[in-house]
Amino acid sequence: MEKRRFDYVKSVLANKATLAGYILGIGGAASAFYFNDNKNIVAPSAMSLIAGQFLLTFTLLGVETMKTYQRTREVLKNEGNVPNRFKERKMISYCNRKGFELAVKEAGLESQLKYEEAV
Repeated sequence: MEKRRFDYVKSVLANKATLAGYILGIGGAASAFYFNDNKNIVAPSAMSLIAGQFLLTFTLLGVETMKTYQRTREVLKNEGNVPNRFKERKMISYCNRKGFELAVKEAGLESQLKYEEAV
């Protein structure tokens, strides 16, 4: 369980959209709670909370990034290098690409990739 939790934290840090969702959501909720008497702050806080929830929903809380990271890490451990079927593969979503790149960088094999990172 501990390893899975650590994998999730690494995935959230790799996926900037999920990280932004957590920051906006927690920041918006905290500021709305703390400044609940000030109407000038509650509205922006609510917008921040909504934006954070949108990002977290859009990225499925970063779970897909973590799953891709774990699957890729296992393949890299078994193969020892980036398999040819992965080298020119275009990742369908941002979340999958971030999980894939995290596993490849962790294995020290980023020099084997041919595609340019578009972020």
